Amino acid sequence: MTETTPTGTDGSWWARRGRRFRLAGMLIALFFTIYLIDLAQTAVRNNPLGVPAWLIVGLYLVYAVSFVSLPAMAAYSRAPAYRITMFTGVFVLATVLLVLGGMDTVYLFIYPINSLAFAAPLRIALIVDVIVVALLMAAAFVLETSGDAFAQLLIFGSMATITILMGRLVQANRELRAAQEGIAELSARDERARIARDLHDILGHTLTTITLKSSLARRLLEADRPAEAGVEITDVEHLARDTLGEVRATVSGYREASLAAELASARAALRAAGITPELPLAVDGVPEPQRTVFAYAVREGVTNVIRHSHAGRCAVTVSHGRLDVRDNGRGRPAPQGNGLTGLRERVEAIGGVLEAGPAPGGGYTLTVRTTG
Repeated sequence: MTETTPTGTDGSWWARRGRRFRLAGMLIALFFTIYLIDLAQTAVRNNPLGVPAWLIVGLYLVYAVSFVSLPAMAAYSRAPAYRITMFTGVFVLATVLLVLGGMDTVYLFIYPINSLAFAAPLRIALIVDVIVVALLMAAAFVLETSGDAFAQLLIFGSMATITILMGRLVQANRELRAAQEGIAELSARDERARIARDLHDILGHTLTTITLKSSLARRLLEADRPAEAGVEITDVEHLARDTLGEVRATVSGYREASLAAELASARAALRAAGITPELPLAVDGVPEPQRTVFAYAVREGVTNVIRHSHAGRCAVTVSHGRLDVRDNGRGRPAPQGNGLTGLRERVEAIGGVLEAGPAPGGGYTLTVRTTG
């Protein structure tokens, strides 16, 4: 499929520089067409084949137009087939002009080789360069030209090689810039995904706890127990402040979950929901690298227990390389959402495995296993 797009919209080396840069390139090319005027005059004056002068001038004009329009054509398409077509057409034209004008026109082959430098692999471009120089030397030998012609061919071969290498350098820079832009885009996408995942983890659990504690405070006030209701409202206030700090840390990229803190928070949330918690009091046996992932697993698992299980008991067990969150509820899986998806990504990032589903004896189990 051809990669042809309107000028300036394909992100190519020329297109990114804009219209002014392409216009400058065309003006520079126009300056070098002065060399063509002298060649055309010489071809018309000598004209060993008796070709009409208007035809010779017309061929040089076609070559000049293609030469000057190179910047615009380069911006229009980067497709190899397009560039090879340019190479073939201008190469044939340069060959015709060589027959008409003699060895003085040898430098006209620089342009098609330049087109090939942007289209073909480096090895092929260099091979074509060698073949063209060899053919031109053979032509010079057959025509029995002077030694100056061979010197010109050596200069031409050097210039063509430099042109090819410069073309590859430009292309390599373009590919490097495209790769850098791709890396930047992927980094930004990963950062957005991280922030979204962390915000879900923070807000999903905290808002659930705030809702439960607010509801409990309302019931306590209705039961004329203002002191206990005040304790719950104070907890809600502290939760809101802590959450604000966590959100700020998430956006800044400095947030790390604490397993001990998540267990304490889970214990309070389960009690507020009327669910009996069975949670460990210490996590000393858990290696440090696993604690962050286990903390997120506790948060996600307990939040789902509170929201979806209708359980009366929730147990969390933690050991080296394994964490289980079990409840005695109805055993239905929580709706698949961002929470479990984000947790699975965290677990797999450290080479672990996440399993979640109904337990054999009833209820629901979330298990995280790591190899660290």
